[in-house]
Amino acid sequence: MAERARCARRAESSTGVRGTRGKLYVWGGFAPAADGREATLSVDGYVYSPETRVWTSVATPVDKEGKSISLGGGAAVPWGEEAILCIGGVNKDIFLKALQGIYSGKEYLSHPAEWYQFNKNLLLYYPAKDEWNSLGEYEQGARAGAALVADGVYAYIINGELKPGIRTNEINRIKENRK
Repeated sequence: MAERARCARRAESSTGVRGTRGKLYVWGGFAPAADGREATLSVDGYVYSPETRVWTSVATPVDKEGKSISLGGGAAVPWGEEAILCIGGVNKDIFLKALQGIYSGKEYLSHPAEWYQFNKNLLLYYPAKDEWNSLGEYEQGARAGAALVADGVYAYIINGELKPGIRTNEINRIKENRK
């Protein structure tokens, strides 16, 4: 029986994932407090090569100012031949406080959607260069748990949470402008 490759970090859930050119890319994620360990939230990225069975670190997603962004709860899809489009995800600072119990219960769930500061950045990741580019902010992309699909001309953001426990049934379309 083949041995499973192991990622260099603790098991996490709600991670932005997308496969391209035979590789699997993973960014963000979180692990709740369990078995005496504190809750954690990651913004790190990794790529897995099934061919070599090796996980390798990749660039952390950043906004236009170079500030790291969590893609945990976000979505990703190939964008053209050379990039991966990433949208959404939780705010790393706010969500980590919720995981740690600093924000909890009704208090945490009672805020307007803007308070949670879900990621509005439309990001492109270029695997060949291991670089990020921000296309700017897109309010409709500020979701967690949305589906993202592309048809070669458009990307569609389907549903997702606007804030914890409140989902939208909206579908938004983004057009790829290649020059």
